Amino acid sequence: DEYLPYEAEIGEIDEVLTFDAALELAPKTVTGVVTDAVTSAAIEGASVKFAAGEKEFTATTDAEGKYSVELTQGVAYTMTVEAENYSSYEYEISELGEVLTFDAALTLAPKTVSGTITDEVTGAAIEGATVTFTAGENVYTTSTDAEGKYSVEIVDVYPAYTMTVEAESYDDYENEIGVLADQLTFDAAIRLSAKTVSGTVTDAVTSAAIEGATVTFTAGENVYSAVSDADGKYSVEIADVYPAYTMTVEAESYDD
Repeated sequence: DEYLPYEAEIGEIDEVLTFDAALELAPKTVTGVVTDAVTSAAIEGASVKFAAGEKEFTATTDAEGKYSVELTQGVAYTMTVEAENYSSYEYEISELGEVLTFDAALTLAPKTVSGTITDEVTGAAIEGATVTFTAGENVYTTSTDAEGKYSVEIVDVYPAYTMTVEAESYDDYENEIGVLADQLTFDAAIRLSAKTVSGTVTDAVTSAAIEGATVTFTAGENVYSAVSDADGKYSVEIADVYPAYTMTVEAESYDD
């Protein structure tokens, strides 16, 4: 190890002929690189701190994720690294020896994703909708409140996620949102599912079933029709359930 130069003013040499000297070890330059633990990309602007008691030595990483700092020898250090959007990193260094390079791989901190689920047509909030974010085996699920709002913390933010929404009486919703970056709000407007309307057409006086009657539901350009069977029964699926419908029944020899 190298020592710092020592100098002392001793004045005239008279009776005192013994002069001791306590040398301090020269500082050592410690370097390293701070990267993303998953992508290995360099992290610029990370704060790298070496603490020994009340003493702290700090450096900031450059565009290549590199840092350099001079440290006093002979003490143990706690190395901490902090960077925006990343979880902090800590490492204990017992002493500075031959190893003077200390790299750090940081993982992205968990992110909170939120949004609002509404009816596509009315804009009304949908309470109790199940919102799920899936990426392989990573599954994060939550439910909307009375205002249609949800919030969920995504721990592993690296994979590309698929968002799905399920709510009673509504069509399922799916959105490929990819990797979580700056956008952390994902709203969804979902549509009511198709509904099956059914009934029975009978003679108003005898109550006999009327076979072959044409039953039509109309709302503007939306027209859905069915024909009654031998039991007078019909069934028709209404795809667009939002408008107000008019039902008409036509049968041979009967008034509309």
